[in-house]
Amino acid sequence: MSELDTDDVQLEQLKLWWKENVTAVITGVVLGVGMLTGWYFWQEHQRKHAEDASIQYTHLMINMQAKSIETIPVTADILFKDYADTPYAALAGLGAAKVAVENSQESVAIERLQWVVSNAKQQHLKLIARLRLAELQLSQGQIEAAEKTVDVEYPAAYLGLLETLKGDIALAKADTDAAKKHYQAALNAKDSASDSALLKMKLEDLGVAETTAAVTDAAVKADETHAPDA
Repeated sequence: MSELDTDDVQLEQLKLWWKENVTAVITGVVLGVGMLTGWYFWQEHQRKHAEDASIQYTHLMINMQAKSIETIPVTADILFKDYADTPYAALAGLGAAKVAVENSQESVAIERLQWVVSNAKQQHLKLIARLRLAELQLSQGQIEAAEKTVDVEYPAAYLGLLETLKGDIALAKADTDAAKKHYQAALNAKDSASDSALLKMKLEDLGVAETTAAVTDAAVKADETHAPDA
């Protein structure tokens, strides 16, 4: 068979293959282009979505600085409703709760913080909201609610704050032994967020320092008793 005949055979085979597979090839190309186009539009949508959320959060910050009490809840609600998947919504909840407390609207602040706890996608923001929520619940006499709020696992970075708050809750329940335990755990925590001076004062108020001093005095007296005469 000549080279020309071989080329003719290959051409006929190619035509036959194309006839049998043309639909699949075109479908694959269309799907591939569609996927690339869809991915591009999804990426663009995500970018625009995050940008819009950032703009709304900037408005919220401006309103907070201007103490525009009427507009803060409106902007926060927009972020909650339309941008809940972004960190700006959780940050808005924390900020709006702070403003509510400053204006003696504790029930509103609790609602804002509860939203963050339930909806935040960012774990560290969720944990911060839990701590603030429990502290606020405790200040409102909602002891059981506060205890339930902090009944979760926390990373070591939050241990000092968590144990301090648990100590406050135990003290509110008149459980001084548990309060001492939690305050001591907070004092021993590795994080730098807890206030060691305040913790020591709380332990002193519970008699921990006095107990230590009494033991020290007893040890000194024992040494003096057993000391050889000069």
